[in-house]
Order: sequence, then C-alpha cells, then structure tokens
Amino acid sequence: MYNQVTKTEPRTHPDPSPRHLQIAGTAVFQGPNYALAKAMQMWRVIRARANGQTVSFNMAPPSRTESVVHSTTAAAGLEGMTAFRPIQAFDQAFVSGVMAALLLFDLISEDTTANPTTVAGAALPNPHALAIQNSFHGGGPRCAFGVNSVGASSYLLGRLGYSYQVPAVTSSATE
Repeated sequence: MYNQVTKTEPRTHPDPSPRHLQIAGTAVFQGPNYALAKAMQMWRVIRARANGQTVSFNMAPPSRTESVVHSTTAAAGLEGMTAFRPIQAFDQAFVSGVMAALLLFDLISEDTTANPTTVAGAALPNPHALAIQNSFHGGGPRCAFGVNSVGASSYLLGRLGYSYQVPAVTSSATE
C-alpha cells in the first residue's frame, strides 16, 4: 500500500476574473457521504447568503475530537500528518474556543464577509471564499502536499508514535 507523495497545484475557477483557488481538502477515507454532506452544507450557505442572511462558514483545523480519536486509524493519521508542515492538529477544547470566537466575530463585526450587507461582505469575490476568509485551518491549505497524497505516510508516522504537540503559551511575566 504505497502512496506517492505529490505536490499540490492550485486550480483556478473557470471564471477568468479574479483568481479563485480551490482546495481539495477532503480525504478519501472520509468517504462519499462526508463529501456530499460538506457540499450540501456549502450549497445551503451560498443560498442563505444570496437571500441576504448572515452566515458563518469558517474552516476548522484537524482536531482530536472523540469521533477521530476513537478510531485508531484516524487518530494515527491525524498525529502523523503533523510531520507535513505547516499542518497542525489541535485539542478539541482549544478549537472549540477559537471557532466560537470566529462565530461571534461573524455575527457582530462590520468587517466580516459573513454579512452580505456590510462593505466587506459586499466585496466577497466568490461564495467559496467564505470558508477561507476567517478560517482557522491548521495549515492544510498552505501545505505543499495534497491531503490524499500523504495519507499512508501520515498513518505510518502516527503508528510509529510521531506526534507534534503545539507548544503551550506561557506567560513570562514575573511578579
């Protein structure tokens, strides 16, 4: 089960106006139901926003949720993928806090693209940009390798015990 690591190439949207990058971020092991559910979620966001509603559609990073860590295969892949910089995996509690803050920003701020009636919202170049504008993606879109091309390598590294933990932020102030 050898899987060659390949470099990703940005693909542009067929519209020749401003360049729109598309990210192939769904892993094959997630299956067709997951891919369809994510596509339907995006369609609902686009439709709601087109009807003038404020929508919050922020990308979350790979995280150690219960649904991931209960599967030894997925947990090993998650830990191993952190060897491919700049990808980072985070603990669930940290991700929940950041995503809640992004949701509040989308609901309250005038500088958000989530609200189509604001200046920033009206300037949104493409509805798919909603997932990127305020994303906390964990490095996946900036990684030089596609998610599916590093799958076997990530799993193997994770099974061998590789895990990069994000250093804790500590205060250097003394009393």
